[in-house]
Amino acid sequence: MEMLSNIIATICVAILLIYTWKVLNWAWFRPKKLEKYFRQNGLKGNPYKLLYGDLNELTKRCPAQLSYTSTNLSIEARLDKKNHLVLLSLLVLNLRSHDFQLLH
Repeated sequence: MEMLSNIIATICVAILLIYTWKVLNWAWFRPKKLEKYFRQNGLKGNPYKLLYGDLNELTKRCPAQLSYTSTNLSIEARLDKKNHLVLLSLLVLNLRSHDFQLLH
């Protein structure tokens, strides 16, 4: 009976080690390997950080964008009235030409 419990304990430890290795590979080794590969090919960027990534750099770099509301992200807010009217007229003309092609 003692030998059976030792075998079961050994199997459980082996399974635990396998899954630990898989998680470490997924969360640390593979991203670091990709980072090294990208740097060798001339792509530069921030180093990989496990838990928080680029969060500190992003908050330091652009604090004004953190308070940027979603209403300011709409395209109408970024276009002046003249460009908006030009785009609207082009859209209407484009829709009319498609309707004309579909009818004939």
